Amino acid sequence: MARHVNRNGEPERKIVVTEDGPYVVHGGLPLVHKIQIVSEYGEPLTWQTGARFETGETYELCRCGQSSFLPFCDVTHALVDFDGTETADTGQTADRQEVHPGGTHIVVKRDYSLCMDSGFCANRLRKVEEMVAETGDTEVRSQVMAMIEPPWVISGTA
Repeated sequence: MARHVNRNGEPERKIVVTEDGPYVVHGGLPLVHKIQIVSEYGEPLTWQTGARFETGETYELCRCGQSSFLPFCDVTHALVDFDGTETADTGQTADRQEVHPGGTHIVVKRDYSLCMDSGFCANRLRKVEEMVAETGDTEVRSQVMAMIEPPWVISGTA
């Protein structure tokens, strides 16, 4: 397979979605397992880096979920008649963002199409949307900022 390089002569890093097949990762991108760390109440706190997978310059990741060598592809997708039709919204992120009004010195936006449902947008007591109105309190604003991971976007205001 030909090696693709960018203008600086470095390996071109990209992920190609193949039709009804795997993701093909180019450029020696590292692959690691992430483990969610939670509080005693089950609240997500952060991500811990787990196992690092040995990969080459180019590798294939399973999209059908049936591979015997997950997360890598073993071409099982061809045997199970996998339909890999992409259905993601390809529009601009800015067009999908919703602003949660009422923030003080902070603007909180959310793109629900990017939500991973990993739980970082709430704690055991409240959701970020409920906390926005209280961001005049520096502590609450700090908590909101600490809780936010994509698909949330924070931008400061003057």
